[in-house]
Amino acid sequence: MEAVSAEGFGARVTGVMGNSNAQKGGLQAGDIITKVGATDVRDVQHLKLLLSEAPPEANIAVEILRDGNPKRLSVMVGEGEMEGVTPIVR
Repeated sequence: MEAVSAEGFGARVTGVMGNSNAQKGGLQAGDIITKVGATDVRDVQHLKLLLSEAPPEANIAVEILRDGNPKRLSVMVGEGEMEGVTPIVR
């Protein structure tokens, strides 16, 4: 998954790698990740930090906005980050 900072809060998903944990967890391009666990995501740098602090191979709760509607997903993280996630800054 690639992500950029959303306007004001969160990180917008710009792409999801096929057959990745991000895809298997239900993340889609256009989703805005607003929470990882109980922590609000401020921007893409904050998302990257939260993912790097997650235990490897743990399922984490991820709250998103999809088309303006909140959803809660469970996504497995890889070695220090969510497999398939490559946050980028533009």
